[in-house]
Amino acid sequence: MEITPRRQAIHCCHHINHKTTPITMKMSIMNSKGSSIMNKILHHHHHHHQRAHSITDEEVAKKEQNKHSRVGNKDVPRQSERLVTSEAFLMQHRTQEEEAKARAKDKDIHKQHPKTRDAVHPTPEEETRTAHHPMSHISSIRPGAFREGGSDGSNPDLSLHDGDIEQGIVPPSFHEPTIEAHVVDEALEQERYDRLYDDLEKVRGELSAANKEPVMVSATRLKSCKERIYSLFFNRQFVFLVGGCVALAMVISTMVKRTEPSPPVALPHLLPFLNSISPDGGVALSDMNTPQFRAATWLAGNTNLANMSNRTKIQRYALATFYYSTGGDQWFTKYKWLTDSNECEWYNTKWSKGWESNSSGIRMFCSNEDDGDLEMIFLQGNNLHGQVPLELSLLSNSLVRVDLREGYLSGTFPEALLRLSSLQWLELTLNPLLTGPLPTELGKLSAMKFLGVGRLGGEKGGLPSELGLLTGLETLGLEGNDHTGKIPSELSLLTALKELYLESNSFTGTIPSLRLPYLEKLHLNENLLIGTIPTELGLLRALEEVALQNNSLTSTIPEALGLLTNLKDLYLDSNKLTSTIPSAVVSLSHLEHLSLHKQMLNGTIPTEFGLATSLTEVALFDNMLSGTVPTELSGLRLLEKLKLHNNSLTGAIELDGDTCPPAPLVVLTADCNEVKCCCTQCCDILFKPECI
Repeated sequence: MEITPRRQAIHCCHHINHKTTPITMKMSIMNSKGSSIMNKILHHHHHHHQRAHSITDEEVAKKEQNKHSRVGNKDVPRQSERLVTSEAFLMQHRTQEEEAKARAKDKDIHKQHPKTRDAVHPTPEEETRTAHHPMSHISSIRPGAFREGGSDGSNPDLSLHDGDIEQGIVPPSFHEPTIEAHVVDEALEQERYDRLYDDLEKVRGELSAANKEPVMVSATRLKSCKERIYSLFFNRQFVFLVGGCVALAMVISTMVKRTEPSPPVALPHLLPFLNSISPDGGVALSDMNTPQFRAATWLAGNTNLANMSNRTKIQRYALATFYYSTGGDQWFTKYKWLTDSNECEWYNTKWSKGWESNSSGIRMFCSNEDDGDLEMIFLQGNNLHGQVPLELSLLSNSLVRVDLREGYLSGTFPEALLRLSSLQWLELTLNPLLTGPLPTELGKLSAMKFLGVGRLGGEKGGLPSELGLLTGLETLGLEGNDHTGKIPSELSLLTALKELYLESNSFTGTIPSLRLPYLEKLHLNENLLIGTIPTELGLLRALEEVALQNNSLTSTIPEALGLLTNLKDLYLDSNKLTSTIPSAVVSLSHLEHLSLHKQMLNGTIPTEFGLATSLTEVALFDNMLSGTVPTELSGLRLLEKLKLHNNSLTGAIELDGDTCPPAPLVVLTADCNEVKCCCTQCCDILFKPECI
């Protein structure tokens, strides 16, 4: 019989050797579902074996005669003409008398044909042990008898090749159990191979459909072929146990598998309304993966949806979209967010001065205590990520305060915030992922009183002149944005401005003339400003803080600064100022911090220092001051830091007190070779490293 690829492809591989004529079997165990399918195959084999035994005595005699005539021939037939089959297929359902006759006949064959002497027969103990086993027809397999095929390199048509494993003909890593063989009719053997091939193909198809990938078990993992067959194929209890476990695992995996919940019933009725109010005309709502669709799905599941007013629906939808857009699941504080509770009861993060607070944070205020239009949102430092959605602009008629500072908002300046026409307070400071220049549309927020957009990311360029349109603005914070260009003169139009923070940028040019009668805090430090300090600053009588340090300002300190009777902090250090220290400046009674160090100031220390009784810190080091240290400094009872080193001063620093230095003084530096003092640091010119 010619060995066809179809015959080689079956998982039970028969390997014929010239000397021993063994049949090598390789079986693949696919999974527990194979138990029932294997039963079908066994039943199919039982049916064929019954047909084989239905052959008449005359036909059997004729076949035996043909066998003897072929075996008696000294010429060995071609390997493709030698037909073999396992004794397992011939021994099934024989009576004890038939089995005895068969064994006797086998002995005759073995005597006449020495090539079959290596075939293995079961011992009487094995036959007795397996006589009543449902698979007793294969009991002739000897445990542990494994061969790798012909040892002499013969049998090229049927022996395993290196490419067989890659081609999927046989699984890798196995040893084949040797089974006794008998020569039979070619047509009958071909028919059995065809039927077995069809059955195995059917098994593979069913298992593939059920499991996508069959599970292969190599024969080498068992101690013997008989143990492998008995334990994995013919032990029905084991098969049923494994099958039950696999079925249970599949049920459990199906139960725990995460699936998307079904949309609420009310969603189809809610979507048309939300589409009609959406800033983008409902485009985002058409995508199930957007924050807008998730918010709509959540809103549709609200238990009180049927009784909600349109205002409440819009308000809750806008907040839910904001929640999903900014990574609400990772917020630090989200107490009551996206619950059936009234949105006015949803809480925020940290306490802010002047606003209601408790242990849970600050509550978002509505126009009424428990209901009404949402007016304020506080989410400072709440780990916000992503972008502010346009849907927040749906609250433009009510939202007056938004605090989103110290977060990780990304993209350019949020367009939704530019549409909040009623917005009075906007705080976005310390969102380093917000990039791009400030939009000119900020000038349209005419109700704005507080604008904090400092320490954002990216290059910001110059300030838009449209900021001058915010005539009601009281606080403008643009620090740390790396703004460039000149400070726009339009800032003088902000007549209501009280606090101006432009430090830590790259502004160039001179300080503009600022006619801001209510200005209290002016921070222009750490820029690239040049020129002189405008004398007009003396007209800003409300000033309390002036910070111009770390620039390149020149000339003198204006005497007009002595008119700032409310001045508390004056920082002019690290510039290129010359001349003397004005007496009018150091005599300000409310002055607390005076920093004039690292300049080119000369002259003496004014005795009027004694009048500045509120001083707590004075820094005059690294200048060209001379003369004696005025004794009037001893009258500064609140002084904590006094730094006079790296000058040309003489005399002594006499301060009242029993300690050294006297309390509350904690820092006292001087050139100890020239000035006698109870100093914390002695800083001569040649001993600078110790100076701070």
